[in-house]
Amino acid sequence: MIDFYDGEIKDILPANLMEDPAAQAFSYALREGTRLLNRYTQLCYVYCNIDTAPDAVVDILAKELRTQYYSDSMELDVKRGLVRNTLSWYMTAGTPAAVEELVGIVFGEGEVSEWFEYGGKPYWFKIKTNAILTEDANTFFSDMIKRVKNTRSHIESIEIHRTTNTNIYVGGSYVQRYRQVAVADAYEMNLEKDQTISLDSEEG
Repeated sequence: MIDFYDGEIKDILPANLMEDPAAQAFSYALREGTRLLNRYTQLCYVYCNIDTAPDAVVDILAKELRTQYYSDSMELDVKRGLVRNTLSWYMTAGTPAAVEELVGIVFGEGEVSEWFEYGGKPYWFKIKTNAILTEDANTFFSDMIKRVKNTRSHIESIEIHRTTNTNIYVGGSYVQRYRQVAVADAYEMNLEKDQTISLDSEEG
């Protein structure tokens, strides 16, 4: 099968008609013109082409859709994710799922724990993530959370979790005591002896 983007007139015409250099040049020129037209038409696919839309187009879409939690200073991939989820967030606003999805888009990874999951005060929740938060990012994110959560819920904390790889060294010892009774010349003697066994192991 011939791909539309790579197809030429010579692919469907008899070989004897394509022996002329002028016919080959015409086929090539028509293919390049079709490719250019195809690239231009991709710019018309606005709503279904967010993943490849340039920064300026994404900014315009965000204003048109009134995208929640949006800022022009964000990374392009983050802005695309926010615009892509605008309509679904309008339908799920005020739910933990909306907050968790926002955390995932902004930070890449995270989850929401509600008060009854960790024994907190009613209508409070925590956010757990492994993202690196600066003071400005924390302020900005807290403002976004206020917009997406429901009115009665309150954020208690943002917990930052880190995973590190390190070596753990473990040592142990075993001490055993026993009493030995010796009888010499009809006199009783009490002796105590200590025995220590040391165990060392290394775990990676």
